[in-house]
Amino acid sequence: MVEAGQNGGNETNDMKDGNVGEERTRRSDKALLGAHYEVGKLAALIDMSPRFIKERIKAGELEGYRLGNRIVVSAESVKRYLENRRMACVA
Repeated sequence: MVEAGQNGGNETNDMKDGNVGEERTRRSDKALLGAHYEVGKLAALIDMSPRFIKERIKAGELEGYRLGNRIVVSAESVKRYLENRRMACVA
């Protein structure tokens, strides 16, 4: 077991890398976000364009998050969006 302040001698290497904090932030962002879709993959899944998805984000109909250079949409947000557009009967 490693005690607080110890990391098996890698502390110096971690400090040199400079991107360790960024990697931890990305992992914690994903954990907070939960299940999510990248804009392009969501667009393909529902047979719409990435532009349509981005417009829904801008309109506040979908929850979009920027993770690095990607925009992702929470699965819960997609579920709510689709539930609000459910039709009682399709003839």
